[in-house]
Amino acid sequence: MFRRTAVALVAGAAMLSIAGCASDNTRRIDPNSDVNLVRRFNDADMKMIAKSMTADALSRPWLEQAIGKLGRKPIIAVGEIRNKTDQVIATEFMTTKFEEELVNSGRVDVIAERAARESLRMERSDTEFTDPAFIKRLKAEMGIDYILVGTIVMDRETSHSGGNDFVAFQVDMQLQDIETLRKVWIKTENVKKERY
Repeated sequence: MFRRTAVALVAGAAMLSIAGCASDNTRRIDPNSDVNLVRRFNDADMKMIAKSMTADALSRPWLEQAIGKLGRKPIIAVGEIRNKTDQVIATEFMTTKFEEELVNSGRVDVIAERAARESLRMERSDTEFTDPAFIKRLKAEMGIDYILVGTIVMDRETSHSGGNDFVAFQVDMQLQDIETLRKVWIKTENVKKERY
């Protein structure tokens, strides 16, 4: 009797294991495709906003004024983009998209954000074998002229006529002069998502 019970338990465990493996019906998607996850602020939204906002920022008068004042391309750091929604949003991804658009424009210089700069400083000074001439060159680290910061907020709406509900995301970005704290560019973009 004990032997039959043990065999039945082992067989049952094996069947559960096989069923568990077979039940993985997760749909895999191409990471480069634009997937619209309804009601979620996703990577496609971030890419679209970073591209649109960067193009707008680089077409405004502040850029030519900065080049005239500095005698060179301005140096920008992309700072914090605060998530003020109740959703989990990887704002680091959005920061990276803004950096990518700014760097690839060739119209400004982009410097690593603060946490990365501190890490790099520690890394390059953490060696006893560094050539003194190299250390001297490192002291000429570029200073930031402007910082790009922003926020993401969310609003929910319900349509009383059709019964559809909406989620609206608003991204507010601004570029600030580090020296004077003057805002030289401000832009708002909206993304509205509907669920039936």
